Amino acid sequence: MKRDATSFALLTLAFLALFALTAQRGLGWGDSGEFQHRILDLADGMTKGCDSLATAHPLYVLLGKCVASSPFAVNLVSAFFGALAVGGFFLCTRNLALSAVLGLSHALWWLSCVAEVYTMSLAFTAFETFFLLRLARKGGAADAAALMLLNGLHLSVHNFALLPLPVYIVVAFSRRRAVVAAVAWLAGAAFHLSLAAKAGLSGALFGSYGGTVFSLWPSNWTLTAFNYALAALSFAAPAFLLKWRIRDGGGFGGVSRAVLALFAIHAVFWARYFVKDQFTFALPTLFFAYMLLANVKVRPTRAVALAAMQVVLPLAAWQVAAQFEQPGWRMEHKYRDDAAYFCLPWKFLDRSADRCAAETPGEWTGYPYARKESAK
Repeated sequence: MKRDATSFALLTLAFLALFALTAQRGLGWGDSGEFQHRILDLADGMTKGCDSLATAHPLYVLLGKCVASSPFAVNLVSAFFGALAVGGFFLCTRNLALSAVLGLSHALWWLSCVAEVYTMSLAFTAFETFFLLRLARKGGAADAAALMLLNGLHLSVHNFALLPLPVYIVVAFSRRRAVVAAVAWLAGAAFHLSLAAKAGLSGALFGSYGGTVFSLWPSNWTLTAFNYALAALSFAAPAFLLKWRIRDGGGFGGVSRAVLALFAIHAVFWARYFVKDQFTFALPTLFFAYMLLANVKVRPTRAVALAAMQVVLPLAAWQVAAQFEQPGWRMEHKYRDDAAYFCLPWKFLDRSADRCAAETPGEWTGYPYARKESAK
């Protein structure tokens, strides 16, 4: 146990250092810039400055207000939770090599370098999974309470918290911990539910994305292909791990059915959630893809090869993407090299948003020349 705690601490600190050193130093684009604006400029950025509670992420904004005093500091919140998610994965799997490879994945590294809510959500997912596995094995009331309390709190970070809830309920019920689980979840979700009572069910669940949540067909195939290609950079390593496992004769024996169910739920949601930044929603799917491979032993040479691949693939993708003309739906982002911005996970060299903001002083929310009325 002491050895695991030490490994967890060292792994988390190592990735915190990596993500902090490579995080964007100033203003961000799109939602990242808007998060910075809401945290640093708006008195009530928890619910204002966005179109609905579904896109408000109030706990993330509240925490940012408590710890951040500059755009870079807001970005470091993502770095911290990205590192914590890597550490949480290790606690679930006790697989140090696999945890390190996950930490170097394109999606997790990318999102840990900008102001985004997804790494905080993933950290909750990691620790929920930790207590879910404990509950499935031992069925303790304390594990059920911790699992559901975390999930309730997670709801005020992102609606991702709702996706695994049916699995949690089934496991808690099968272990005769349904009452404890319900009380703990309500305690954790009380903050968000109080906000949802004012926002209404639709505003809390979907906001302006109701049609997209239930869509089964993309409206823009080019954009969808772009998002799938970016996600592929992250799923290359699990694909190789699966190939090695099959070749070595390993199977999925011992893998919890709950983990498989969580992977399936998140994968289906992500694969057909056709939004502009669809690839960012692949993060939980990626996490559970690694979980399904958690008991594979990664030899040191393979771990080094996979780690190198995680760095080389984005560089190669950048060179390929740079050969294509920038699509029209990205032309509003002045000064930004889109090929580098999306393909390279590290952001410490990107100052394009700061350059654009210098032309619109006092107006920056991440959407240059089109400041949202709700953010005023």
